[in-house]
Amino acid sequence: MSREHFHSANSHDALVQNIAHEIERRYQHGENLPHVLKDEIHHLRNSEYSHGHFNRQSFKHDLKQLEHKLQADHILPHIHIHTSGKHAGSIESIVPAKPTEMPRPAGHDAIAGAVNDAGRPTGNGELGQLKQDIDKARAAGKPINMVQIGDSHIAAGIETQALAQGLSNRFGVKVNYKADGINGAHTTDALANPGFFLKNLNKDTNLVVVSFGSNDADSVAGKAYHQNYEKLLSDIRTKAPNATLVMVGPTDGAYWKHPDKELVGLDSVTREQSAVAATIPHSGYFDIRAKLGTIAQMRSHAWMDDSNLHFTKEGYQVIGDSIAQFIENKVK
Repeated sequence: MSREHFHSANSHDALVQNIAHEIERRYQHGENLPHVLKDEIHHLRNSEYSHGHFNRQSFKHDLKQLEHKLQADHILPHIHIHTSGKHAGSIESIVPAKPTEMPRPAGHDAIAGAVNDAGRPTGNGELGQLKQDIDKARAAGKPINMVQIGDSHIAAGIETQALAQGLSNRFGVKVNYKADGINGAHTTDALANPGFFLKNLNKDTNLVVVSFGSNDADSVAGKAYHQNYEKLLSDIRTKAPNATLVMVGPTDGAYWKHPDKELVGLDSVTREQSAVAATIPHSGYFDIRAKLGTIAQMRSHAWMDDSNLHFTKEGYQVIGDSIAQFIENKVK
């Protein structure tokens, strides 16, 4: 659908209908949902200015109409859009109460056979192997072994601890865990320094959580990034042949020391990571950015600190528990 079609609309209803259709089209083509919504609502605001009839009440009306349209067409049946005040146009709720109610992007079933909580393709076979490992460990009164690798988010240790606790609470099994992260680390750093990042992986490792992306997103990811990420997962599989892999995408974020400049490569990193993950047996990909939302949304919950890149203690705990919830949903 062309932008010219938007600008030729002669009524608010036609404009809102076209915006809703464009949100659905872009989502079905795999674009990040919070950013599609942010972009299209911004376009709605600009379109009204261009027609010369913008005012606060009409914008409020159009936002409510858009919300109803997305709900009625089952594009986003549980969405809630702020319609007044300084937050007008921001999204209060995106993720459905039941993940299975989220419409599946066209073609994703053919790629991977399943769709995860955030509407992204999961890996081949999902997490059935991990369920077997958990059941065996629980029956024998033994722990499972988990390693999380990544950047500064993991180096802090809080996220991994919360993830381990979340898994233990959900499955009734002790989780032995290691967190191997370095501030500023890229995927290429993990490839270059396996002696650090992969040092705790072995045949007894049950779960490896791969959490790179924030630093990778300082530039647009393409073929080279795809190949590097693929190589990293292959190296992990070699070191931990019996492990289930869970890959976690980057959250929304800004450049370090530039909190007003959003990372340019977030969409492309998520796209390349999820594409690689779809080819990996016994794995799942969690697009946590679609789960947690935008910088503004995370800041409103006091999850993200003033850097707009790193998180508060509560924020890291929320991330860790969200990963645990994702895993629970996938092993049922």
